[in-house]
Amino acid sequence: MNRKTLFSILAVVGAGVTASLLLRPPGTPTAGAQPAASVDPEALYSASLDNRFLPVGPVAGNDPATDEFRGILGATDTATTPLQRNEKDSLLRRRVLDAQAQALEELLARHPDSPWEPSARAYLGTYYGSRAAYGKALEHLGTAWAATRVFQAGRGKEIADSVLIAYTHILAMLGQTDELGALIREQQNRELDGEGLSQAWRQMKEKYLRLLAKPEKWYKCGVFAVDEVAQALKLDYARGQ
Repeated sequence: MNRKTLFSILAVVGAGVTASLLLRPPGTPTAGAQPAASVDPEALYSASLDNRFLPVGPVAGNDPATDEFRGILGATDTATTPLQRNEKDSLLRRRVLDAQAQALEELLARHPDSPWEPSARAYLGTYYGSRAAYGKALEHLGTAWAATRVFQAGRGKEIADSVLIAYTHILAMLGQTDELGALIREQQNRELDGEGLSQAWRQMKEKYLRLLAKPEKWYKCGVFAVDEVAQALKLDYARGQ
């Protein structure tokens, strides 16, 4: 999905995104902006994007991936800001975010070694997880974890800590206890930055022990859900066996 395609999708939902925002040549500053010799990552996506996208390593002022990230994320932010919290706008927001995810996928394919890749994959993994696309979620989170697990401080560790929580959460939810257990044993003594993440990590380790002790309790809902789907599809199978 190129910028024209993304613009078309955003325009359809009536978000008021202008063509100049998405279609300007890479590196062209917005009106009134001064060209910068280098990129200040914190200033790029600070407020509305919650600093979810941070680079790992230095970013050159003429980095093409940075310009593309700025275009995609800025357009998405512009498109979603006016939307309200109601059913109609929720559907529109989903379409915008789906378009953003596809654009980010294609950006990563064009710039596989970008310093933005780990945080972009962390975001995509979390997003796909929220949409129950667990295969894609695990793929992106696993790649982001592999790229950041060695960092002991800085942005790399910040991303790794967040990825670790999201990654293990999905593994636990899917009942992949072998992979989950290996990861917990490997990172048993890891200190996560921030009380929120530290608490989530403690809870995950406790949950893993409960999963091992009584797996039938934790996965019962999933079995019932599969059963309901099978009944709705009128599949012929022996229930209760």
